[in-house]
Order: sequence, then structure tokens, then C-alpha cells
Amino acid sequence: MPIDLTTTSAAIAAWGPVEAQLTVEGNPPGSDGWKFARAQFENELEGLATQIAEAGPDQIPVVARSAASLVQGAWTVAGSVAHVSALIAGASSEPPAQLIASTTGILIGIMAAVAPATAGIGSAIVAGLGIALQMLGNAGLLGGAPKGKEICPGVYVDPPPDWVVGCVGFRSPAGNGQPIAGPVSSIGGGKTTPNPLWARFPRPGRDKAWFTPGYLAAGLPGQKPGRWTRKIDVAWPQWAWLEWDVAHPDARLGDLQRAYLTAWKANAERAMNGQKAAPDEAVLAHVLRVWNYAHASAGAGDVTLTQQDLPDWTRVSDPPAHGPYIASLIRSMQGQGLTDAFGLSGGAVVHMGPRLSSKVAPIAVHLGHLGAAGARPIPVRLGHLFPRAGIGGAKLAIGAAVAAALGAAAVAMRRR
Repeated sequence: MPIDLTTTSAAIAAWGPVEAQLTVEGNPPGSDGWKFARAQFENELEGLATQIAEAGPDQIPVVARSAASLVQGAWTVAGSVAHVSALIAGASSEPPAQLIASTTGILIGIMAAVAPATAGIGSAIVAGLGIALQMLGNAGLLGGAPKGKEICPGVYVDPPPDWVVGCVGFRSPAGNGQPIAGPVSSIGGGKTTPNPLWARFPRPGRDKAWFTPGYLAAGLPGQKPGRWTRKIDVAWPQWAWLEWDVAHPDARLGDLQRAYLTAWKANAERAMNGQKAAPDEAVLAHVLRVWNYAHASAGAGDVTLTQQDLPDWTRVSDPPAHGPYIASLIRSMQGQGLTDAFGLSGGAVVHMGPRLSSKVAPIAVHLGHLGAAGARPIPVRLGHLFPRAGIGGAKLAIGAAVAAALGAAAVAMRRR
């Protein structure tokens, strides 16, 4: 019988800082905000319960902290401010592996509301546990090998690849045909390190072959000439639109477009590593949610995204007038119920007020109501609540003395 992870001392300790943060943000125990966050925390742990025996009892504190970090990053103001700041910064550089893991973990964790089989996978990815690969397989989130050498009409690869993205074949970096579990690996003691086997999204300066026209000289059925013959466009036809958007950002939505690009690339890396990526509209729902958590509403000044279909772009020159790529996803995002699943009560409304600031939980948090009556206050050492990874950010005061840096790996709490 699976262990009830929610009652373990590790889970109680991991939940403490999250509850403290929710409380100072106006969501004390028993409030709707607290209930929502607590439900996600328990959902993650319940999803991991059947797998923890394989990982080993010593991993219970690790997965408890990982589940707590997902909730912290997804459903607190402090976590959302850090996360959206890191996503914006990540558009102009290669995001650190921990940010990719956190973004992926939060996205999968929230998707559990509409896909219960994914519960717990997000925490396993953030923790860098090997059980994530089996859990992804059980949930049907691993890509399959092509049935033959023809991976797209008229496109042949010999020997057949292990999986396909668009019309580009990939071989497993592990050399065994197996997908890769996640961008970080556990090295024991609750520590994680970048997974050297995880394939990263192509960068123009480093991966020139992906951006050089002529990858398929004859083109593909339905493909456009010119820029669409690049390898990156054969894998992701929408890349040309995203690339254009970031080079020519909307006057008001530029930062949102940059945040979306980083989250989109994190999701695309899943496909490169043999996993089934979430649909683009789910990525948008995630970015809108974290953006609105991190920004105040401007009332009538907020922007409501409406469906704007992309025009036909058949020439190598600049595209005709069009809205942002994200606006082309609104109909499918709302049609699939993703606005409700991601807590977007206002639908596709973008808060245009200032970036929020949040008080941070005091050093000592009383957890007696979660444990035995009369339990002592448990000191919660938040320290660097969000670790640095080369990208600076705002600093928040913890109590009166401790500063927490909001860095690029923003949603993962330092393992204590």
C-alpha cells in the first residue's frame, strides 16, 4: 500500500515555508488561496507515493521539498515574481537547467488538474529523480520511435531515429534509444546538477547548422521556401513567428512575449529529449498565470488577448501585418478549458500594472496545527529563497536581516 507522504515529517517541514509565505501574502490557513495551494502540494505527493519505494525512503525529503518548491513558484506572489523575471531574462540567453526543470515541473504539475496521470511528475523532474522517466512513460508522455525510415512524407532517415520532432529525427543522447528524464540529475543529499545528457534548444551562435537555409533543399509538402528550409523550421514551423515577435516585440506585451519564448523553448526541449511536449496553448496559459500573479491589474488598462489568426507568409521577406504569435493560440486555449485549469479567472486578460512586491515569511514559523498539539515553533531558514544562476534580480528582505536573491533558477527553493 502506498505511503501517505502528506503526513510525513518531511512533508510537514517542506510545507512550512510555503504556508508562511502564503500567510504573509494574505492567504492564511483555511483561506481559498491556502486550500488551492495545499491541494496541489498533496496532489504532487500522492502522485509520487506509488513510485517512492523505487526511489528509496531517503528520497522522501527530496520529493517533499520539490513539491513545495513547485507550489511556492506557482501559487505565491514571491515565487511568481521570481519566475516571470527569470523567464523574461532567459529569452536573451540560455536559461540554466534548473529554470528549465522548474518551468517544466510547474507546467506539468498544473496540467495534473486536467490530466491526473501526470500528478507527481513535475516534482520528480525538479528533484532530478530517475523515476521521472518511468512516470512519464506511465502517463503516456514519452515520444515513440517512427515506424520506418520515412519520418515525414518524402523525408527518409536511415537508420531510423529514436524519435521525431516535426520532420527532424533525433537519436537518444544516452545511446540506448531511451528518452532523457529531465534537465537536472540528483547527486544525493537533495542536490541537483545539470544533466549532461539533456539536449538544449539550439542557439544561433553555437548551433549554426540549425539556422542555415538549405537543410531540405527541395522543401517539404506544405513547407514555405527560404527561411522554412532551415532545420529549426522543419522541426518547429512556428519558430519563425516566435523569432520575429522577439525581434519586433509588441509595444506593451514585449516582456510577456519574452517570457513566453523562454517557457516555449523549455517545453520544446522536452520533445528534443524524447518526451511529449505540452501544446503551445498550455504553455501560454502557464505564462499568463504566472504573469498575472506577478503583476497588479491596471483595471481598464489591462490587455485582453483576442484570437488573431496568422496570415499566410509565403515569401522570404518580412511577414504581412499580424498580431503576436500568442494571440493565435487564444481560441484553442479557451476551447480546451485551460484558462480554468490554470486559474485564469479573467480568461486571456494580461495584467498591465506594476510588478508586485511581496513581504517574505518571517524566520520562525509555528507549525503546531500541522503536527502534535503544542509543537515548538520550527525555525525556517529561507536564506537565498531563489538561488542565483548568473541573472540578477530584485532582493526581498526576510525578517529584518536576511536577503533572498531572485535569480534565473527562480522557482526552485534551495535544498536545505
